[in-house]
Amino acid sequence: MAAVPEQVEDINSRLLETLKTPGAISQQWSQCSDYRALQSQVHGFLRDAVPLIFRSPKVFSDAEDGNSYDKLLYALEWFIFSGDPVKAVKDLKKNDTPSSFCGRVFKVGEPNYSCRDCALDPTCVLCIDCFQASGHRNHRYKMNTSGGGGYCDCGDVEAWTSDPACDKHLPSSERDNEQDDPLKDFPEDLIRRGSYLFQILINYCNKMFNAENEEVLPEEVRPAQSSSEEDSYCTMLFNDEVHTYDQVIDALKRAVGSKQKEALELATIVDKEGRTSVRNSTFRECESAKSTIITHTSRQLKPLKVLVMHSSVVAHQDFALKLMEWLITISAQLGISTHIHCLKPLKVLVMHSSVVAHQDFALKLMEWLITISAQLDGLRHLVCEKLMTKASGTDDTIVECCLFRDSKLWKAARTQWHELLMSTMLLDNKYKKELAILVTKHYKRIQSDYAHDDHEHSMSVTAITVQVYTVPTMGLMLVREQSLIKVIVRSFLDITHESRDPVTGKYVFTRGSASVPVRRVMTSLTDLRYVLSNKPQIWDAQVRSMVMEGLEAFLELLQAVHGMDSVVRAVGHHIEYDPEWEIGIHLNIQLKVCITLFLEWCTADKKMLINSYRSTLKAYRQTFNTMNEINVSFANHTTTCFRYEVSHRPVSIHYALVRFLAGLHVGMGKFNLSYLTEGLLPQRFYVAGRYIRIQQPIQPIEMIEEPMRVQVLVAELHAGQWRRNGYALVNQVFFYKNVKCREEMYDRDIQMLQVGASLMEPDDFILCLLNRFGLIRFLEVSGGETGHAEMQEILGPKIEIMEEFLQLLIIIICERYVVGVGEVEADAGLRREVLHQLCITSMAHSELVKNLPEDYLHETGVEKVISSLANYKKPTKVTEKGKYELKKECLKEYCPYYYHYSRTELSKSEDHHRQRLEREGVKDNGGMFIPQLPPPFCQNFKAVVKLLDSKMFICLLKVIFHRAIVSKGRLWSENLFQKALHLVGLALLEEERSLESPNPLRFTDRASRREKSLLKLLQGMVGNPKVASCGDLLNWIFKKFDEIQVSKGTVPPEWEATVQVESPAPEIDTKAEEERTRKAEQARQRREQIMAQMSAMQKKFIRGNPELFEETEQQSRDRAGSITSMDVEDVEGHEAHVSLRAVGPNKSPAVLSELQMVTCILCQEEEKLSYSGKAMVYSTFVQRSSVLSNSRDKYLPTSVLEKYDPLFSSWDVAFGCHARTCGHVMHATCWQSFFDALVHRERRRVSRFRGELNYDISKNQFMCPLCETLSNTVLPILPPLHTTERPLSGAIPSMDEWLLSLKSAFNVQRTLDLSPKAVDKPAARVTSPSSYRKRTLSEGAATEESTESDKDGDPVDPPKSAPVLPTLICPSFLWKQHLPANFSNLLEIKKPCNGDAISQTVQDMLKTFSQAVYSIGLRVMPDSDNERIPLMSWNVCAYTIQSTEILLRVEEKPLFGALPARQCDTLRSLVRHAVLSSWLSNAANIQKYVLRLLSVFDKNDTTQLGLPQSILDIDVFTMMVSLLSSYPALYQVEEWYVGSVLSLPGPTLNLYMLRLCFTVHLLQIILLGDIQDNSDSMDEDTEVSSKDQNLADLYSMLWQLAYGSAPTTVPKPWTIQQHLGKASLPFLRWSALYFHFLTSVPHPIELEQVSPVNEYELLCEYLSLPTDVAEMFDFGSNPAMNELIQGVCGKQVLKAGLHMPRHFPLKVNQLIELPLDYMEVMNDRSLYVCPKTGATQSEGRAPAMCLICGTVVCSVCCYIISLLSISQLSQDWSYTDCPKAGATQSEGRAPAMCLICGTVVCSHSYCCQVEVDGETLGACSAHALKCNEGTGIFLRVRDCVLLLMASRNNSCSYTPPYVDEYGEPDHGLSSCSYTPPYMDEYGEPDHGLRRGNPLHLSMERYSELHKMWISHDIPAEVTRRLESNNNLLNIPNI
Repeated sequence: MAAVPEQVEDINSRLLETLKTPGAISQQWSQCSDYRALQSQVHGFLRDAVPLIFRSPKVFSDAEDGNSYDKLLYALEWFIFSGDPVKAVKDLKKNDTPSSFCGRVFKVGEPNYSCRDCALDPTCVLCIDCFQASGHRNHRYKMNTSGGGGYCDCGDVEAWTSDPACDKHLPSSERDNEQDDPLKDFPEDLIRRGSYLFQILINYCNKMFNAENEEVLPEEVRPAQSSSEEDSYCTMLFNDEVHTYDQVIDALKRAVGSKQKEALELATIVDKEGRTSVRNSTFRECESAKSTIITHTSRQLKPLKVLVMHSSVVAHQDFALKLMEWLITISAQLGISTHIHCLKPLKVLVMHSSVVAHQDFALKLMEWLITISAQLDGLRHLVCEKLMTKASGTDDTIVECCLFRDSKLWKAARTQWHELLMSTMLLDNKYKKELAILVTKHYKRIQSDYAHDDHEHSMSVTAITVQVYTVPTMGLMLVREQSLIKVIVRSFLDITHESRDPVTGKYVFTRGSASVPVRRVMTSLTDLRYVLSNKPQIWDAQVRSMVMEGLEAFLELLQAVHGMDSVVRAVGHHIEYDPEWEIGIHLNIQLKVCITLFLEWCTADKKMLINSYRSTLKAYRQTFNTMNEINVSFANHTTTCFRYEVSHRPVSIHYALVRFLAGLHVGMGKFNLSYLTEGLLPQRFYVAGRYIRIQQPIQPIEMIEEPMRVQVLVAELHAGQWRRNGYALVNQVFFYKNVKCREEMYDRDIQMLQVGASLMEPDDFILCLLNRFGLIRFLEVSGGETGHAEMQEILGPKIEIMEEFLQLLIIIICERYVVGVGEVEADAGLRREVLHQLCITSMAHSELVKNLPEDYLHETGVEKVISSLANYKKPTKVTEKGKYELKKECLKEYCPYYYHYSRTELSKSEDHHRQRLEREGVKDNGGMFIPQLPPPFCQNFKAVVKLLDSKMFICLLKVIFHRAIVSKGRLWSENLFQKALHLVGLALLEEERSLESPNPLRFTDRASRREKSLLKLLQGMVGNPKVASCGDLLNWIFKKFDEIQVSKGTVPPEWEATVQVESPAPEIDTKAEEERTRKAEQARQRREQIMAQMSAMQKKFIRGNPELFEETEQQSRDRAGSITSMDVEDVEGHEAHVSLRAVGPNKSPAVLSELQMVTCILCQEEEKLSYSGKAMVYSTFVQRSSVLSNSRDKYLPTSVLEKYDPLFSSWDVAFGCHARTCGHVMHATCWQSFFDALVHRERRRVSRFRGELNYDISKNQFMCPLCETLSNTVLPILPPLHTTERPLSGAIPSMDEWLLSLKSAFNVQRTLDLSPKAVDKPAARVTSPSSYRKRTLSEGAATEESTESDKDGDPVDPPKSAPVLPTLICPSFLWKQHLPANFSNLLEIKKPCNGDAISQTVQDMLKTFSQAVYSIGLRVMPDSDNERIPLMSWNVCAYTIQSTEILLRVEEKPLFGALPARQCDTLRSLVRHAVLSSWLSNAANIQKYVLRLLSVFDKNDTTQLGLPQSILDIDVFTMMVSLLSSYPALYQVEEWYVGSVLSLPGPTLNLYMLRLCFTVHLLQIILLGDIQDNSDSMDEDTEVSSKDQNLADLYSMLWQLAYGSAPTTVPKPWTIQQHLGKASLPFLRWSALYFHFLTSVPHPIELEQVSPVNEYELLCEYLSLPTDVAEMFDFGSNPAMNELIQGVCGKQVLKAGLHMPRHFPLKVNQLIELPLDYMEVMNDRSLYVCPKTGATQSEGRAPAMCLICGTVVCSVCCYIISLLSISQLSQDWSYTDCPKAGATQSEGRAPAMCLICGTVVCSHSYCCQVEVDGETLGACSAHALKCNEGTGIFLRVRDCVLLLMASRNNSCSYTPPYVDEYGEPDHGLSSCSYTPPYMDEYGEPDHGLRRGNPLHLSMERYSELHKMWISHDIPAEVTRRLESNNNLLNIPNI
């Protein structure tokens, strides 16, 4: 592998000389007489050839791939088939009958589908092709992405209950007998050659990978003699899953001197492939590198593994991998597409280059085996046969060697072995059984190896168990013949033996590395779940025996779990550190499903149940310690209890054995068995070789002891007695009741307590509970004793514990909704659970499912019951989810004491229930606490209801009610009283039901007996204000008492009627409500009267003071300057109907709608807006954008932008600068102080403790102090310019005269010296605020000077040496001879304000904003002297107006009236800033830019101002804004100063400029627009008017001028008119917005409608343009325009661009078109491959699709693959190879698709980073920069997550556009939850595809995402969500 470039030619020649042709090699090998002779020949061939081919220093070499097949593998194929392999395979296929199994091996991230209706378990999946061709597509299916290692189950009849095969894999009639020999049609000679060769090659691969000494070649391939080349060595670095990327990179830098980029690439390869060569040199140098790596890495964790290996060893190992792949292929099913995959490996050895070469070839060899064995079923059979043969030199088979050495291999080698087994043995039932037996035989060993390995489970051979143990017949066979259950459990016990206490045998877990094997080996419990998921249908003695053996081992495991992690209450001080508790909880979570399934097995057969019950009792007897007994008494009743105080003794929440016993007891009723059944309880146990007779079996009091302890622990924890035990105990109790664990923990404890209640005397049971809760002394305390000091310790928090006790009693009596406990249906418990979850709040489907327990199939079954309980309410807003709301008739079933409620959920449910009752019109006064009659108990539990009829129960209630009357504090609570009443109600309901039974309850008799009866106490509570909230419940109890006594007929004569609790009279409520309504109406009328008076006073003042109207502060901005006819009449006194015109001689008067007084949000001071005062600014975010771009391929690198000329914006608006503000105002000085403080604070932070900011302060980014909107500069708030009235000297020049002046300008510019030396002079800085500007126009112009005044109003003389801007390029004498005398009438003289100059702070802020726009818009460093600054100021104004108008169009809002005030303020300030930027810039440069802009209209192609521009290449609107902002500067006649007087275009000049630009735009549309006749637009016979005919003639003339020939067809005039009107509408809308904010002329009220019918006419009227297009081209009255247009059309630069693809008007960009079904996206894009994965084993990490352009890239690491058109978007998304992969088999782990262009990239980490503009970027960042100027929208296909990018260093995940059938996203990453476009039928998305429900596209949500992009809101949204959710990750540089 150490070949250098100079040796390449020599190597090639040696290859040609050394290696024979495949035919020659085949002929030579065919002459071998036996196996040994052939083995010698093959080994010799490999010994000589492999090192010659595998010698490239690159890990992945195309040359090696090609040569390995052409020179080596092809020869093997030729020998097998004794000729051309292609022809031979074709002939053999004619008689070959392949298996009906699909068997496609899944790659990492490949989509697969599971049917929820037909799949035997969730591991049964289908590949894409099989699913689409099967009947499961119409069933309830789930989408998933594979973790790698599995295969398609299509054709496996045991995996599906129906539709086992798709249309492609239907069972073949030709193979009726599965036992038919697949080799029967093969020639004997082929079988012999294939058998010999496969055995040789498989043994070769086995020796290369499974030899003990991996650094030495096997003797048979070891070179006979060494040469200098063969003695080259390499330092091989291996992955260990311990060291980080940074540690490995640092070690490589030190060891081999790699640069950062090279070290990163090597680390990436190591991570993916498992190893790579980092140095190729002599042995000494390689050893030195190895020592350096080991020394450096050993300081951190443990040294990386480094070996020095001979190159030949590596070569043969590599070939062995290839050979195994070839074996897989040749033996696989015909048509199977197998791919290699891997994840991340690492390690270090110094190896000889020949060793590495052979190892590399072994990899290639196995890949080849996979490929060739895919052709014929017979070849696969041969490979299976040879894999089961013994390996040479050992007694183990090849498969066993693979199993034993798996943990010693690197990832690539592991993957190849696993895939070889799956592609061969697992597709044949015979060999699949043999493999299963071998795996079971060595199960303990391979699990032990995995437990002490550091690779992921998917990279271990243990992952193969899912393929065999989930097959029903296979699993049951292994249970019957191999005692599989015992093997699995015993293996787990043996491997975890070190974690068990040597004395007690219980698990003792500690933190640190010692617990790692335990965590890893828990995967074996998943195997146990696989086995138990297939219950035997027939039970015989053999099955019972093997299952009992497994159960005995399982009970031993439960014994080890029983009582672990016990805690003792900390007293006096807090514990120092929390003990390890997570492993125990995780173990319980893993055991939960196993216990449930084991109970199903045990209760499926009567004999099995009896044996299981006895064995469990035996195990519990061995575990339960003997305890001391005590006698306890209360209320004259005495019983025997165990002495145990939970507060002082160890207690645990892990009592697995007693819970397993409870589960068995619940199932006994199925066979009419019970605890008291004769002969059920064991009489003796077999222990230590002899039988021991039991003196006494387990008693009920022993069964309930440990469950009682847990309930007491929970009660005391809630009462605050265990605070000092830290969060470890809190977390354990949380999981004890959590949905993940409670079924086999908390629920079983309740069931065991119910068992005890049914088997014990009721009084004894209640007294035992009271004793364990420590409440006997508390109940004996009288009400008057609570004040004594000695009683404080006795009482403590006992009232809270008493409440918990009553809660437990209610639960024991009420919770009967489990089959075997109550007489209920199977779904009764689920129905009750769903009902009470919906009582907490209305829930979305995903929220509901998350709170429900899952079975072993990961199903909740909610679909079975939800329709009867709730109504589904669809979302009313795009951002909402659809939710289930409980039906009204189900509200009565609510129980506030539901046992699965936490305290928080209980409180929420009560509030929600009250709100629902109020909404339904039901008044509640404690009615929710009225109990409902629960279903009856089953026979074994019927005695539980006797608790309600017991003496202890009555006494307990009497104490509580008595205390409620007499106690004032520590002995009573309202909650306690409510629970006691609830119990009374339950007793009454149970007695009422029992009246018809032989032995009815006698609760009413006991409750009413004696003078101080329970009933008397209740009657004494009537009128007590302490129980007012229980009025309804008390009334119901009294009523129920009466009903039961009447039913029994036992009412005595002296019976007193129960007293009804009075409820408040409804009249009082009605009167109060009427009084409130009356007062509210009076207040409303008073407000209206006051507002009317104020309005009248305002109008009166305006009429009386019209001269002050313009300066009046207008506070209302509702319509942003709109005006109605009433406004015109009130203000101006004119008629109501007035035409509003923004430009032209008849321009309407301006109406100022903006605020003149603003308040700083930082200092809260008010400030009047003024040019001479303090500058006020908006926090603003400026971004470079290509949102409007109609071309996605015009990315300009920074090197180009440094010299780029942005004067002309291209026709497609390829990029622009956009600005947006939040509308919050600050003083400029306040903002500067605020920003300086941010910078200072950031610098002071210690770097290692710095959190990731959501903004980049190095780019001047900050958050608005008030609303925290992302900003990066400030925009000055500019008041309107004051117009100076001056008399006009003559008439205003006509447009024809003005156009002639333009012609003069063209002539003048040709006479000027425009060389850089003459023009580009440095601009002087303006430092004095008192400087002035002197403007002198040509003849007839008014000369006006203005000086600045001081604070007292006195004039201040200008400084003698005012800073002068550079010399003008156009001297005054040049204009005098060309301009008309009245030319100055086209201009306006304006001042910032009366008598004042622009203050320095305003100037500074103008420059600050200009600098920000310049540096951001051109991606360059700030440069205050750069001449391009004003160009970007014009650009940001035009681009922001264009994007704002397009956003209004997208949102279907009107042009005016819909913009928020902040947006109006932004546009207004941008327009004024564009004007002022021209007057604060270098005058010479401005004049040059004006001449260049005007040169567009010059008919001459030659110019001194750069390359000529065609009107077809430019955006006319941006050009118009630039001209209007700078045009008057052209006629400056002498040097000018920074002062207060400005010369701006007047209304007429604005109109001329607009009309000229609009005409040019119409010309663009005519020349490049596709104008097609619409036959329906007008009748064919309609007569054509002369005006219309002129338009048609004009069309022909312009076409003739431009194209040089007449058009073939001329559209009808009205068609031209309609097309031009429609196509020019965007330009008119942009212009209307611009002139509205420039002139402050109100807009017509009609434009506040959405797309009015006459919008074109309204806009033309507002802009003073003719509505008839023909008038625009009326050249007869305007010869200058005629000449100009003809000149423009005749320019060569225009003719050259006519045939280039362009279109007008500008199209509104859309996100790519997504398929309606997300399954299509999954199938098409998820198999994208990472471009830098290199070899066939690697995967692309995280491909992401851009939603703007559709590109799929490898986010973080890759560059763009390809730009796909929308039509290609739905094709081959998944199978696109990453461009840097080097192999088509590599997969992308997480494809990300650009929703802007459709390209797919890889979105993960290091592997695909590229360098853009000198900076290393990930693939998503790089693509977003090129596609959308850094802002990106990517859809991560495999996990349905949207990735929003604000910049290369700021992005976050986002809710995707797809949702499942329940309308929810399926979350994978921690993400910004934004509603995505893909949803289920209930309107919810599905992030991460965790639920896997079918998803469909929601156009509403996709439209919202589109609006966010169009509005440039992505950066703000990213920052906002990162700021609001600290759990989200700011993903830099992805």
